[in-house]
Amino acid sequence: MKKAFSVLELIFVLTIISIVAIVSMPKILTILDSSKLIKIKSDISLIRAGINRVTTKYILKNDGSVLNTLDTDEKLLFNKVLKTPIVQNTTHSIGNWEKLSNTSYKVWLNSTQSLTFIYDVDTHSFDCDKDEDRCIEFSQ
Repeated sequence: MKKAFSVLELIFVLTIISIVAIVSMPKILTILDSSKLIKIKSDISLIRAGINRVTTKYILKNDGSVLNTLDTDEKLLFNKVLKTPIVQNTTHSIGNWEKLSNTSYKVWLNSTQSLTFIYDVDTHSFDCDKDEDRCIEFSQ
């Protein structure tokens, strides 16, 4: 009496595993994309909190300092307001940030859509360009 699996049993098990993988793969990819969009919202919240922290520190010191820019490095974005800066990445993938100017930044939502955020030096706000459709979703 053999204690091995037959070829038919192995094919049957592999077929079931393949079907489960094919059915679950789109859901897994959707969850991954969704988690990256949540990370973008988290990044925006951290940047805004960092701006508030630094601005409050300047006000409490009463030395006339102003937060004119959010970073001092072209590759490490927001290093003036975040303890762990975001590394600039110019590939158009979900969650990648690019610096456009001293006060404007772009974050990619997918390979074709992005949002532009502008830091207003006078009001110390970091807001989305209001002309973009998905701005409301990421500005709350």
